[in-house]
Amino acid sequence: MGGSESPHTDAPEDPGRAETRLYASFGRRATAFLIDIFVVGLVMAFLPSSIGNLGGGTFFLVVLLAYTMLGSAQGVTPGKRALGLRVVNRDGEAPGLASGVIRVVMETVSAILFLGYLWMVWDKDKQTWHDKAAKTYVVRTEPINQESSSDETKRTVSKYRG
Repeated sequence: MGGSESPHTDAPEDPGRAETRLYASFGRRATAFLIDIFVVGLVMAFLPSSIGNLGGGTFFLVVLLAYTMLGSAQGVTPGKRALGLRVVNRDGEAPGLASGVIRVVMETVSAILFLGYLWMVWDKDKQTWHDKAAKTYVVRTEPINQESSSDETKRTVSKYRG
């Protein structure tokens, strides 16, 4: 996908087991988001309209909010899974529910101003405002091959930045 992706290193207690992974690019993250919107739309299309007597827009927001919180808490959504991405904390694990809630609240701010999403284009760790607030990173799930990587990709970080 388009955009540059920056590397980082999963840094477990045993430094010999560290793997280098790429931070996800803007293009890859945007595509995952579009896939997620499509999936939410499909779910809504097949659910009975009488559920909860909510208006269509309100129901959509509730489903999207629940979906986003679940994805943040577990680290993946269908869109992220399809594109080989996941949300992780500094330890390389799924962020958990508290960070998921922070991500969702701040993602609303990022979406309203859109600058919060674009911020990752300039950020060295490819973090949006909601990533920074929740201390999360969106990474590629497959490790990169150090021998065949470009010079940019060979630059690694010993730990996730906080």
